[in-house]
Amino acid sequence: MNLLYFGTPNSIHDFKWSTYFSAKPEIKVFFITDAYTYRGLEKKDFESYNERGIEILPPFQDFSLLKPFRTLKSIYRFNRLIKHKNISVLHALFGVPYPVWFNFLRCENKVITTRGSDVLVIL
Repeated sequence: MNLLYFGTPNSIHDFKWSTYFSAKPEIKVFFITDAYTYRGLEKKDFESYNERGIEILPPFQDFSLLKPFRTLKSIYRFNRLIKHKNISVLHALFGVPYPVWFNFLRCENKVITTRGSDVLVIL
């Protein structure tokens, strides 16, 4: 099974979720984040994930109704990525904004994890 996480790689919570499943030999784990978060990653972040067999994929652009062509391009890229990596499960590690993409992605199994602040504060 191949699992794709949407999250923040330099978050200890996201790291724990993804490494828990990457330790299982039957599960291949991938991680993706937005461009803003990706720019803030350090070399040690990539190394930590690579040591545990998790591939951090190139970032995606933020979902935007004001920039529909960019958003459509990202949707197309996401669906190609899901097909190419044979993703079985999409897992968003925060209630906002990652699950917005789920409406447009071709994968039957989608999971959203919330921790409280994403729902109680941001929404």
